[in-house]
Amino acid sequence: MKYLITAFFVILFIDLKSQTYIGPVLGYDWSKIVSNYKENQGIIYETVNVGYVTKSPFFGIKLEQYFSSRLYFFYQLKYMQKSVKAITPGLLPVESFRFNYLFNDFSIKYLISNNFYFGLGLNINKLSDLDLVFIYNDNDQHYIQYEKGLHVSSGIKYKNFDLEFYFFKSLTPINKGVFLYFYLDPINSYGFNLSYSFKIFNKLDLFKRKSNCPTF
Repeated sequence: MKYLITAFFVILFIDLKSQTYIGPVLGYDWSKIVSNYKENQGIIYETVNVGYVTKSPFFGIKLEQYFSSRLYFFYQLKYMQKSVKAITPGLLPVESFRFNYLFNDFSIKYLISNNFYFGLGLNINKLSDLDLVFIYNDNDQHYIQYEKGLHVSSGIKYKNFDLEFYFFKSLTPINKGVFLYFYLDPINSYGFNLSYSFKIFNKLDLFKRKSNCPTF
């Protein structure tokens, strides 16, 4: 949430002769979440599937600030929960684990035409509230880890609607000392989202209104 507030105030106070938009986001994500087992690490549970099989819906909010008619800054905050099948090499009856996943996307995007665009950006994401799902009960572990990553996106704009496809590559593995003795390779994911844009204000008009105040 602090990144959303920061992005909004940066956009608000930069004197740009362009428009600012905000809107809701809904989408679906497929992630590749793979345990990284190494001998003598003391791992207590491992992921079962190794492909892009961990799917989850998400929702969020976006901000867009246009620098020109084609180039714009994009920020998106989205939330999802991941549930991953797992097994244990020991006697613990773990069948899966869950965690909350909060994405902070920062991008620069360029409209190739009036409808098609391409974007590149970075992520600062938050993983929290690991929940081990045992056969008989759950075990909620309140751990937090931040991850950094890169993403690429492309999409189609039609009127105020925006259909986007993306690929995300994490640069941060999950390691010992965060989720107990649990090791994960950096998470990769792809997905799509649909959003709607509401214009907040035109920056040029905003500063013109300020300049029309009477002077004494």
